[in-house]
Amino acid sequence: MLFLEGLRMLLVFAGVVIGDDIANTFDYSSVDRLLAVSICVLAGYLIGGILGRIIIRGVGDTVRKLKEVPAAEILGASVLATTGLVFAAAIDTPLILLLRRNYALPVAGIIAWTFSYIGLRVGSAKATQVSNVIGLTKRLAKDIDPEEIDPNAVMLDLSATMDRTVWVLIKNSMLSSEIVVPRFVLDELKLLAESSDPAISRRANKSLEILDYVRDKLSALTIAESSVLETEVFGEKLVVLAGKLKLRLITSDPKVIELAQKDNILFTDISTLANEMAPEHFVGEKLKVDLVKRGTQDGQTVGFLEDGDMVVVNDSSHMLGKKDVFVEVIQSRRTTQGLLVFAKVAT
Repeated sequence: MLFLEGLRMLLVFAGVVIGDDIANTFDYSSVDRLLAVSICVLAGYLIGGILGRIIIRGVGDTVRKLKEVPAAEILGASVLATTGLVFAAAIDTPLILLLRRNYALPVAGIIAWTFSYIGLRVGSAKATQVSNVIGLTKRLAKDIDPEEIDPNAVMLDLSATMDRTVWVLIKNSMLSSEIVVPRFVLDELKLLAESSDPAISRRANKSLEILDYVRDKLSALTIAESSVLETEVFGEKLVVLAGKLKLRLITSDPKVIELAQKDNILFTDISTLANEMAPEHFVGEKLKVDLVKRGTQDGQTVGFLEDGDMVVVNDSSHMLGKKDVFVEVIQSRRTTQGLLVFAKVAT
């Protein structure tokens, strides 16, 4: 409870400062000044109690999650969060000196918090690269011994982690008893989960959920922390690591496929496999979707299936924003972003 009481005292102090500043601004009398300060102090005390409990609960959840976070990711987040604070200090110092008002301190605090948060998120997502830059990757990352890996294991690249076909095969125990995902692939997947594009974000988040399922329920996921210092090119890193670990690479990325062929790395093109299988949604099938945004053509709207596949609905702009709309499949085709379904409003 020490943190809670400390936070309350800080916000009570902030209440005194803010109340006094309000009184000075409006030239209050001594009685009104005391009332303004008292109200602000009470508000600070109440807010401190509520905010403190929220923070304590959040920190507890964070600590539990951090037990599974690699040291490299924590290091990357710490380094860039500190860098963010340095940038914030460069902005805050002249701001405080020039404004010379009591509210300059809260503004400076907001700026510092924002920059450190940006650094924290970027550092966490790009942990491997940060560790490489400061030369600690080998110390923090535990390399996988190829002899300890299941001989039937496969490695997924970024395109494979976001491919519905891969997860159907894994769910039905048809792909492998062990799935290996490089740490740098997982980092990129986390970045895509924060994308402003709803289709990409939805698919990436779904992929992260399934990875959690593979790890927690099937106990079949291995995160390859091994460093690849030979190159910084994403596709080349995948091929080099697959060669080191003697794993078959599962991908649908043409550039990765080309590199794998060049280096004689075993691979499976999941796109070719998917195209040779029956389509997931047959013509005339009824689907239920939420129409969340306008399509590229006049009259079209776009919705998403539970697995992230996009559904383009013709002549439905008047129904934009409606949920659980029944549509009828006209055709479907596979793209690099997943299955694309064209439909019309069901009658």
